[in-house]
Amino acid sequence: MNTNSRLEQANDNAAAFWLAQARAHGWQSDVRPGLTAVRCARTPDDSQRFLITRPYNEPADVEKQLAALTTAWETIRFTLEDPYGGLDLTRFGAVRMPIMPVMAREPGPVEGVSAGLPAELPTGLSTGLSTGLSAVSPARGGGP
Repeated sequence: MNTNSRLEQANDNAAAFWLAQARAHGWQSDVRPGLTAVRCARTPDDSQRFLITRPYNEPADVEKQLAALTTAWETIRFTLEDPYGGLDLTRFGAVRMPIMPVMAREPGPVEGVSAGLPAELPTGLSTGLSTGLSAVSPARGGGP
């Protein structure tokens, strides 16, 4: 697999993560060729997420699309993931942060990890406690 397709795979994974967050929270999203945007709308000043997923020939075209989205969404803050590093968003008050690391691996099973759960639980654990999590209900005084 060549470097660009590995990077594109990692970009697609990041975009899929943010689109899943949008669906789970009912946030607005916009998917365009080479660009995925998520309006993280918990509060008005939440940082919007823009992900560049493919190389671009004309940075100015991408910058115009981002400008239109920030205007339409009344964006106060945003996070841009641009692994190609060719966009200049300083006119929006953006400050370039250190490059984020990217991890990509071929799809498939992970060596050394069992395919399923253990057949038997360790002694002393019941099925309901095997995860180590318990529910807290404020209606019942905060206890399980």
